[in-house]
Amino acid sequence: MIKAHLPHYILEVKNTKNPTYTYTTRAYIYYLRELYFTYIDLMIKKLLTLSILVILSTLSLNAQIPSIKINNLDGKSFDTATLFKGEKVIVISFFATWCKPCLRELNAINDVYDDWKEETGVKLIAISTDDSANSFKVKPLVKSNDWTFEVLLDTNKDFMRAMNVNMLPSIFVINSKGKITYSHTGYIDGGENEIYKEIKKAIQ
Repeated sequence: MIKAHLPHYILEVKNTKNPTYTYTTRAYIYYLRELYFTYIDLMIKKLLTLSILVILSTLSLNAQIPSIKINNLDGKSFDTATLFKGEKVIVISFFATWCKPCLRELNAINDVYDDWKEETGVKLIAISTDDSANSFKVKPLVKSNDWTFEVLLDTNKDFMRAMNVNMLPSIFVINSKGKITYSHTGYIDGGENEIYKEIKKAIQ
């Protein structure tokens, strides 16, 4: 009964015929070995996961905008594949009315948007991911915040899925060829400065 509940490294030590170490010392060595290989296994898994994320991120860059039908605040339909053509650089921001970091980011960008347009010719398009039950909140939100950029509705989240957006807010910078040159998720105060740097890179 006792033997059945002993860790396997204790049982291995018990069967080891090495007189150099005491029973306790050998058991401790086996225990440390177990910890070491467990640690190595975890590190390999973490490295593999990180490598996959980096590859996916790299693949998303230079991708073309998918063709999805979405509406503006007045109900007019647009094809996302053609909506951004003819512009020097586009910034797409996926947000939701309930997402506080999203609103902080959009308000911060709105404060400098006129300067951005004057200096780079950038066009910002905010994509609401609120469903049809909550999309009525978007228009009053835009008005109350005096947003001067275009806002579109992705009530079925088709465009959101097509762009592989899993977290809000999500930002994409798109060059004049319609290719994604930069993407970012989340927001911290001052994060709009990094976006502006990427906008300038996209028009070079």
